[in-house]
Amino acid sequence: MKKLLVFLLAVLALGFFSACDGGEEPQPVVPTFENVSIVAGNEAGTISLLVTAKERNATIYYIVTADDSKAPTAEQVKAGTDFEGVHVLDKGDSQGTLSKSVVLEGGTVYTVYVVLELNGVFSKTVYSNQVLTKTEEQAQDKGSGTPDDPFRISTVADLEVMLTDEVFVRDAYYVLTADLDLAEAGYGEGGKSWVPIGKRTASLVKFAGEFDGQNHTIKNLYINSTDSTEKWGLFAELDVTGVIKNLHLEDVNITSSGTRVGAVVGYSKGTVSNVSVTGTITGKDSGDADVGGIVGYQYQSGAIRYAYSAVNITAGGRRIGGIVGVSDVAAGDRNPILVSDCYSTGNIIGTGNEARQVGGIVGYA
Repeated sequence: MKKLLVFLLAVLALGFFSACDGGEEPQPVVPTFENVSIVAGNEAGTISLLVTAKERNATIYYIVTADDSKAPTAEQVKAGTDFEGVHVLDKGDSQGTLSKSVVLEGGTVYTVYVVLELNGVFSKTVYSNQVLTKTEEQAQDKGSGTPDDPFRISTVADLEVMLTDEVFVRDAYYVLTADLDLAEAGYGEGGKSWVPIGKRTASLVKFAGEFDGQNHTIKNLYINSTDSTEKWGLFAELDVTGVIKNLHLEDVNITSSGTRVGAVVGYSKGTVSNVSVTGTITGKDSGDADVGGIVGYQYQSGAIRYAYSAVNITAGGRRIGGIVGVSDVAAGDRNPILVSDCYSTGNIIGTGNEARQVGGIVGYA
């Protein structure tokens, strides 16, 4: 019996070691770059970094040195300290995605080095790029408002210029060149409330130009108004030739006692396309609320295309829609009006006895 037991143990041990010897060691994963964008920022002396790794748990390390400095090794980039007489001007790290604006001197050439690391394994190469930062004069060139040279909006202050009637050009071309966070400029509960573009003056200005967000995001649009007037949103009113496109609004918070309320624009006869909105809107508690996640009131002409709303809307009044509150034409009007390729996932809630004409896409048409 003992001999049999010893024999079985020997067989099992032999099988175990054979399996170990025959099995292949798992190969370490070498992290790879998915996207690297290292360019001069819009502000003087800034460098804009956007780097993503295919492996989301990889760590991204970067350093910035003078242009004529010796190139570092991967280990030296990770360390982020001066090496072999080279001074590191800026450094940082992030997991999966690195998005940062580095502030240095204007009109100067720098070299940025980036490397990935995952479980002790570095990327095959240290990525490098030379960048010439803008001078103050170059940074102040914000465009002329034409199709070939649009006004460039890179800061909240630039966007606020559109609120100033001495500067705002209603039929000009504008482009958004960076993501903006209005909360950083004091908008929010206990702070400033956004006044819709075109609404600041006594006589409302209809926007008839083009605003191209270039797929950038504006965060924390905050409106809290007991004013019973109409047309509330990022923009007050879009005229027939007006266009708002390629724009994303994140975490909007709008409370209005007025009517014709939409996150992008309160009242539109123009074109709104490729936009998305997340957040909450609270409309008036009686009468015609005319609230939409994207547009409050669409009238006579224009289109809303490729729009997505994840806005939770609550109002006690009538005509509430996930995309647009009202899409309407004048009696006998044959101008085309369009809502297409849109969807909404927000909760649309009508409260009170007057709440009706509530729809996932359109409240009233």
